[in-house]
Order: sequence, then C-alpha cells, then structure tokens
Amino acid sequence: MTTPRLSPIARIPRWLGLLWAVLPVLGVTPDALAQRGLTEIPDPDPEVEHRALKTDPRFRIELFAAEPLVRKPINMNWDERGRLWVASSTVYPHIKPGQEANDRIYVLEDTDGDGKADKSTVFAESLLIPTLIIPGHGGAYVGNSTELLFLKDTNGDGRADLRRIVLSGFGTEDTHHIIHTPRWGPDGRLYFNQSIYIHSHVETPFGPRRLAGGGVWRFQTDSSRLEVFCRGLVNPWGHAFDRWGQSFLTDGAGSQGIHYAFPDVAFFTAVGVTRTMPGLNPGQPKQCGLEFLSGRHIPAELRGHLVTCDFRGNRINRFALADSGAGYISTQQSDLVWTDHVAFRPVDVKMGPDGALYIADWYNPIIQHGEVDFRDPRRDHEHGRIWRLTAIGRPTLPKRPWDAASTAELLAALTAPEQWTRDQARRLLSERGPEAVVPQLAAWLRDIAPDDPDREHHRLEALWLYQAWDRPNWDLLEQVLKSERGQARAAAVRVLRDWADRHPDPLSILRRTIGDAYPRVRLETLHVLRRVHTADAAALALSVLEHPMDDFLDYALWFTIRDLADVWQPAIARKPDLFGDDVGRWLYVLSAVPDPTLTALLADHFRNGRVPKSHERAAIERLALLGGPAELTLIFERVLTGDTPPDVLRALERRPVNPAPLIEHLRRLLAGPPEQRIAAVRLAGSWNVTALLDDLRALAANPEAPAGVRRAAVAAIGRLKGDAARRTLESLSEPPHPLRLRLWAASALAAHDVNSAADRFVEVCAQIRVVATEDQAEGTEDAVPQAEVAEAFTAFLQRKGGVAALTRALQDRRIPAAVANIGIRQLSGVKGNTRSLTAALEKAGRLQPIRAELTPRELRRLAFEVRRYGNPARGEMIFRREKLACLKCHAIAGAGGQVGPDLLSIGASAPVDYIIESLLNPSKKIKEGYHTTTIATTDGQVINGRVIRKTDTEVVLRDQNDNEIRVPRDQIEAEQVNPKSLMPDRLTADLTHDEFIDLVAFLSSLGKSGSGFVVPNERYVRRWEYCDHNAAVNDAIRHHGPDYPARPDAKLPWRPVYAKVNGELPLQGIPFQGNIGGRHYQYLRFAVRVIQPGPFKLVFNDPTGLRIWVGTREVPAAEEVQLDLPRGTHTVTIASESRLRNMKPLRVEVRHIRGSSGQVEPVSGK
Repeated sequence: MTTPRLSPIARIPRWLGLLWAVLPVLGVTPDALAQRGLTEIPDPDPEVEHRALKTDPRFRIELFAAEPLVRKPINMNWDERGRLWVASSTVYPHIKPGQEANDRIYVLEDTDGDGKADKSTVFAESLLIPTLIIPGHGGAYVGNSTELLFLKDTNGDGRADLRRIVLSGFGTEDTHHIIHTPRWGPDGRLYFNQSIYIHSHVETPFGPRRLAGGGVWRFQTDSSRLEVFCRGLVNPWGHAFDRWGQSFLTDGAGSQGIHYAFPDVAFFTAVGVTRTMPGLNPGQPKQCGLEFLSGRHIPAELRGHLVTCDFRGNRINRFALADSGAGYISTQQSDLVWTDHVAFRPVDVKMGPDGALYIADWYNPIIQHGEVDFRDPRRDHEHGRIWRLTAIGRPTLPKRPWDAASTAELLAALTAPEQWTRDQARRLLSERGPEAVVPQLAAWLRDIAPDDPDREHHRLEALWLYQAWDRPNWDLLEQVLKSERGQARAAAVRVLRDWADRHPDPLSILRRTIGDAYPRVRLETLHVLRRVHTADAAALALSVLEHPMDDFLDYALWFTIRDLADVWQPAIARKPDLFGDDVGRWLYVLSAVPDPTLTALLADHFRNGRVPKSHERAAIERLALLGGPAELTLIFERVLTGDTPPDVLRALERRPVNPAPLIEHLRRLLAGPPEQRIAAVRLAGSWNVTALLDDLRALAANPEAPAGVRRAAVAAIGRLKGDAARRTLESLSEPPHPLRLRLWAASALAAHDVNSAADRFVEVCAQIRVVATEDQAEGTEDAVPQAEVAEAFTAFLQRKGGVAALTRALQDRRIPAAVANIGIRQLSGVKGNTRSLTAALEKAGRLQPIRAELTPRELRRLAFEVRRYGNPARGEMIFRREKLACLKCHAIAGAGGQVGPDLLSIGASAPVDYIIESLLNPSKKIKEGYHTTTIATTDGQVINGRVIRKTDTEVVLRDQNDNEIRVPRDQIEAEQVNPKSLMPDRLTADLTHDEFIDLVAFLSSLGKSGSGFVVPNERYVRRWEYCDHNAAVNDAIRHHGPDYPARPDAKLPWRPVYAKVNGELPLQGIPFQGNIGGRHYQYLRFAVRVIQPGPFKLVFNDPTGLRIWVGTREVPAAEEVQLDLPRGTHTVTIASESRLRNMKPLRVEVRHIRGSSGQVEPVSGK
C-alpha cells in the first residue's frame, strides 16, 4: 500500500503539534504568536526606529521631522528660503469608496537652526496622491494624479490660494507610477518621470505629446513646450544631474542600479524600440531617489558620489562614478545607512541648504500594492519621518535666505562648492530674467580670474543661464566649446541641441566636435545631429566611426541613423555615394536600417570580391537578411565549402524566400556535417520545402545521425504543410521507432492533428523514463531528457484545443510521476481553465493533489514556524537544487533565469505570508511587470509568456522555459493579459515540511539587513558554467591536453551553475575529469564583458590548485590577476584541482582599478 504524499501544509512535526496544544494552557495562543511574527509591526515611536539605524562611521543620523509635523512623505525639495516642501499621501495606494481625498503638501522649517524642524505648514490639501513637489516661480509645481499643477500663496498666509492646471492628460493606471521625481535641470527645464503602467496623452500649444510606459519628461515652463527626454525603465523614481549637467536615473522596480541617461536613450521596457541601453550596475537592488553628495560639509573622499534608497533593503546605497569612454563606470561602495527595522523605507534623498543629507522615510512595513492587498491591515497610513545625516566633526553651513539676495550675490553663488547652492542661485537668476541679469552677468564673466581652477565651470554656468532664457549667445557658446575641460565642451554641445535651429550653419560646429578627443563630446554631437535632421547630418554622424567606439557611442549612432532614415534614404537613392565607399559604414547603416540602395552596393562589392576580409562575416550576415537570390546562392556555396559557418543561415529562417533555386543547395547541406544538416532542416521547415520531405524523413529515422540533427528534422517535418507531412509524422510516432523519436514525432504532429497527436504522445509518455541531460539519454531505449518532455508538452499547450486533447487522452491512462510533474509545470501561464488537465495529470501520474489555498490560521502557523524554526542557510541549498529549478526562472543579483523577478531583496520587501502563498499558489498574486500575456496566432498557435518588448513589427515574449519567442504582428489574431502566473504549480510538492520551512526562511532573509543574505557590494562572478563529465569528454581532454576546455573549437557539455548570495561557488557536485596529466580537475568558466578597455583585476579568494586561461592564454594563478582586454566578451576558464584546496568554495571578484578607464563587468543572466 502506498502512503499518500502529504503537502507541506499537512506535514507539521509531532512535537510542534504538542506545542500548539500546550501554548493555550500557558495563556499564549498560536494565532497570537503567529500574528505577531507575521505582521512585524514595530513600535512607531521615532526614537525606537532611531536606535535601530546604523550609519557609516563618518556620519550621524538624527530626526529632522516626524508626525504630526509630517506624514507619509513621498517626495521632497527645498526652496530658496531653506524650507523643505514635502508631498504626502495617507490615501495611497488607493482611495476607498466614500473616502475624502485629503492628501497634503507640507512646508517644514527649522526656525532656530538646531537641525530639527519646529514649524510645519499645510500649504495645500484635498489632493489625491500627490507624488511630485518642487518649488519654483514663487510657488510650487505639484503632481496630482493626471495633472501637473502650479500652486501659489498670494496673500502671505502660507497656504496656496492660487491653483492653475499647467498640464493634464497624464495616465493614472497605477498609483505609484503616476508622474513623479521632479528636478530643475541646469538648462532651466523642469524634468519629471512616469513609470511603466502609465500611458500619457498631453495636449500642449505645440500639439499632443505622448509617452506610453516609463520615461522622463522635459518641460519648458514659460513656453509650455513638453518633450520626452528618454524612455523606459519600470519605475524610475530617481533623477540627479552631476555638476556638468549629465543625467542619472534609478529604477524602483529594475535591477541594474544607476542608469546614465542622455537625450532619446531607451532603457529596458521602452515601448516600440528594438534596442535598449543597460544600467551601470547589473544585478543591483531596486532603488528610488537619487542625489549627488557635494559641498564642504561632506568628507572630501565622498564628494561626487551618488546616494540612493534601497527601500526594500532598508538602507541608503552609495555609488562612485568615473568616466569611461563616452559614459561612466558606477561602482557600489559601502552603505551610508542601514537597519533591520522593517518599517524604515527611505524613498527620497536630497542635499539640504546646510550641507547635510536629508532622507524621506515613508515608514511602512508594507511597501507594495501590486502583490500585497490594497486593504492589508499592516499598511501604515499615519507615520513618516525626515532624517538628517551629518558628517561628524565637520561644521554645517549657515542658513541663508537666497530669495533676498541681490543679483550680484546670486552670481557669486554660482561658484559655490555646494551643488544645492548653485542650483538655487541659477534658478532664481533665470526667473529674474535676462533684462535684469545680463548686464551684471557680462561683468561677472569678465572678472573670472584666468587662473581660477573652476573657470571653465563658471563659464558653463553662465551659458546655462542663456539656455534657461532660450536666448542664444554664440560667442559664449564658442568659448565654452573651446574649453580645456572635456566635460564643459560636452555640456556646450548639449546647449547647441536647443539652439541648432537658430544657428546659420550648425554643421560647421559639429564637424569639429564629432572628432573631439573627449568621447562624450562626440556622444553629444550625435544628439545634436538628430535635431539638425538632414542627410548631411547622417553622413557626418558616421564619421564618429573613425574614432574609438564604446557601447554608449554605438547606441547613439545606431539610433541617429534610424532617426534620420526619413531624410537620408531618399537622398542616397539619388546620390549613392552619400556615405562614401567605406564598406564598414555601409554595414553599420544596414545594421540599423535595411536600405535597398546600400544593400545593392554591398552585394556588388561582395560578388566582385571587394569586401575587406575584416568585414566579410558582417557582410554575409547582412546579405543573408537583405540580399537577393544571387547573393543567397553565393552564401550557400560558401557555407558548403566551409568558408562560412552555417549559423549565418539562421537569419534566413524569418525571411520570405522562394526556395526553388536553393533546393539542391539544401540537399547538399543535408549530407554535410551536423551543423550544416541542422541549418538545412530548419530552413526546409521554415520555407515549407515539401520537396525535401523524403530527405527529412530519412534523416529523422537514421539511427547513425546525431540526436540533435534527427530532432531538428522531425520539427521541420512538423512545419511542412499537407497530408504527406502528417502521414510521415504518424509513421514516425509508431513502433518500431525508438521512444524518443516517437515523442518528437507525436509533439510535431500536434500542428496537424492535435487529437491524434495527443493519443500517441500519452502512449509514448507511459513508456519513457525521464533523465536530466541528453548525455544520460544517449544509448538507452527509454530515457528522454526532461527538457524534451517539457517542450513536447508545450507543443500541445501552444495549439488551440491542445489542453482538451491532452485531458481526453489521459483518461484511464498511467504515466510516470516525473512526466506528470513536468506537464503540470508546463501549464504555468496557460490561459483558461486547466484544472481538468491538472487533475488528469495528477491521476495519471498518481500524484497527491496539493491544496494551494490555506486558511488564515494555517498561513499564520506556517509564518510562525518560518520565523521560529526556519534555517535560511539550509534553505539556500534547497533553493539551489537543480530539480527544484528555482534558478531556471529567477535570478539573484542578475544571475539566473529571467522569467520571474530578481529575488535579491525579496525578504526585505515581501511579508512571509506573501512568500508562502506565492510558492503554493503562484497565480494568486503576480508581481507588476510579470503578468502573462496570451497571443493567439493566425495559424492556430496559442503562445503564453511575459512581454519583454513590443515594436511596430513584432511582440517578443519570454515563455516559462526562459525562451524568447518573437511573434510578428501580422500573425497575431488576439492578444490579452492572462491571470495565470508563469511560475509553475507543485514546485514545492516534493519538499518535506522542514525543507519547505527552510526554503521560505531563505527567501524571507534575502536582502534583509543583518540576515547574512544581503548581496555584497563587490562585483563577484555569479554566473558560471561547469564542464559535465562522461567518458568521451574525459578522453577528449586527456587526449588534447588540460587546456582543451579553453579552446573555442572544443565541443564540450557546459552546464550553468550559480554562485551563492555571498558570491561563493560551492565545488561539491561539480564533476571531475580524471587523470588529466596525472591530475583530477573540475573545469569551470565564466565570461566578462569589456565595455571600455582599460586595466582591471580578477581577485580570487584562494588561487590554490587553480589553473587559469583567459581566452586560450594561460595566466599565472594568483590572488590578483591584472588584465587589459579589448572591447567585447571574453571567457575565463579555470581548472580546479579542488582536492588541493580541500573543496574550498571558489569566489572571483571583477575589481575596478582606481584611475583606470576600463569598464568591465561579469556576464550574468541564465
């Protein structure tokens, strides 16, 4: 008799059951203990929180304001009188039926200079979730849901009595995505942000302006000219300008740290783009608020550092910036503030007029509203604090009311070391207007001493004033363009972007700046060329290729060529030599825009052998995408001769090609090496080459052909149209063919006859044995890799009627439990009612049904157990189990799957009950940005996945197996959001009760200060690969030598493996390759991406027993290995004689060298 498998909920240890019985006798109910542990509601006394805050030893933190002076601060900014304006909302996250909208704007003052606010004025109320407040023009701009308001006190009572709608039409689909994060730019424009779920349509005097999704707006208040500065990010609640006017952003729901923003750049989630720029700190926590540390009060070594709020992790992060090519390197430093107080939720940071740093503390144990119920009783709606961080032993600055300063005093303030002072002075001067300021400004410029070390910056400040007034000063612009400081020249070019339409010949300036020695000047030049918007501007932009390139320049040039296509494409049709005779430039243009004239020129050069060897591969790839029959024939011939690798043919799979002239070439490829065969069969299927059906059938049935080739052949037959292909698949799915081939054929048959295919599939499933890898399946009769079983299920679930067909076919059948579990996991994200299929799989696989819904009492008990008895260290090892597959879908600090959200700080942001429910019932609460979308196609497919990109031509989804699926828009029949999560059910079904408790304990510790499971600031290698072992692999390494795994032509089975939270890679479980020159090695490798060349270090925790190859070059093993590599991705291979190291874990840091221009990061991902 089989004992039924209990769910984790039912597996309560006997001793714990006795505890539940004894506690009431002691006067303590389990519910009371569990509720206290579940809610984590701390004492709201500010002093209790203050005692829990820890700071960098150079600083102290003190309370500036708390309730009743202020409640629930969201955003804050200072005015020229040294008063702190705070937007507050007790209504957030939503207004309840019948509730009065009475959110407020507070103005806080420290009237006696003791560092604590002693006066609070309610400037405005009856607002609905105001998320934006910034003083200006004698009043304040306020973001109030759909509107940008201007409020002003006209009678001196401290309360707004003038209210004007400045702009309206901003989206309100999500209350923490509405417009926010205001900043006055050095150019005098008002910048503010919106987030991913917002769709804004704003009417302006210059026409409607639209922004779908996240991005940054740029607004000229006097003319009401509104434009989009940049696009993308999930929830960008942070924007700061450095002293040279460059922009940086943070993302409150992303995981790439600091982002360098420039005009027109698109980041992750930007709508309608095909290319985006990454952040500067991949794998970093989600952050909001952003500020530069500056001024005399701040210790010198910290000036210029960025600080931002890890509101999930209850800490204030710090980053150091350094120039790297046209962009920057951002390196995380030690935190300024941290705590294990769960209600400390910093959401904004600003430098104050006294030189101190002020922190807005939302104060709440609950911060989400997408995953945690709006009405969750643990939400705090009453409290909130402003903290003041000061440097120990350094005097703060005296308070000064700048509104009463003379113009001369304000001009002098433009030279202050404090950015806060300069920003206030510049804003006040711009508001006074050119007529009042220009005469004294001219004298001030003349009086700048020639030996003043900040002379170039002072002149730039003057230029910014003219930009704020929108009054071109060509002489001053020319002076700053000739500055000795590259940063000043770059800023001057940015100013020219606003004035280019009024310059008689802007290209005369840009011809100089496009070749500037300072890369950021070249970057800014590309931004201006887009504004000039002529064919000559496009031709000039390409000359940037004559100088060293980096990712920032490459992106900007690519975008410029695309943006100017409407002017250069007609021009080049008339004048083919517009871009000269440089093949490299042609190829670059064609990588951005598929132009017929350039394609013809490239094809002519290619046919006549005039393409330089260095550009040959790129030319072939372009022609594979864009060339005609003659070019395709030539490419096929080069592939057949081995001159060109067959992977170039992948580009042809998505092209509508007449295959008739190429059939013989395909047939010849089918007789070639495995790589050529796979390329040929894929094309045969994509192009519906029914003439090759017999060839494909023979290849599929050939037992001597590699499994990958045979499987590709079956898939190709499945894509062919007609009864002949269907009959072939029916034949291949029947005995006496091997079970693995029958499985492939049955799943491919689903495209032709889903019901017949389901019967055959279930029949095969009943006889197979699931194994982990393809190597384990080779040479066996019944073994099938789990990935192939999963893909077979997906083939049915992606067909209309597939769920019903499988449900019917499973009736009264038995299949292995492992197969049933895979099927249930593949149901994740499938739209519609799948309960019947889940029940059929559970019955056929003899699986004990799991009850996902818990009673409140059960949930409280589990939460209590997690806190009292859970072991997060054991839980981390459970999380890493390959069978549980957590890392196939989720990353920690960027390493792992990309299907679900990064978990690096989930413990600091999500309550334990939410984590438990997410594991047991993934569809109950789905994180924002991770909802499933279901697309029905015109050919009968049903595709489920998370949308990662949409363009005018296609929608790109990421499915539950972490594959990107591109769906052409013209093939989409219907598209809608699906309420089911991509996270599979039953993931924890095989865990014991204690294992489940430990797993939740680990997840609930991630990112929580003091837990030991906070991702370190160091840039450790987190994504590794190990070389799997079998006899053939071991023999190949023994034959070719110990360096064989480092060779690019080595055909070895590499499997992904990931470091622990602390950056260590455990070596237990990594297979050994035996007797390699008399030694036993574990082979591992990782990759680094060089964005900007320059020296950097690999720092090993212990080099004992290691041999290290960078590319194919062996380097001496040492604790620190210094490298200087060219731009691109480089592989580092390690042979570890781990028994010499007593199996000590391996940890490698990619470390920046101070003063180096190199920008290098470890490659992360799945």
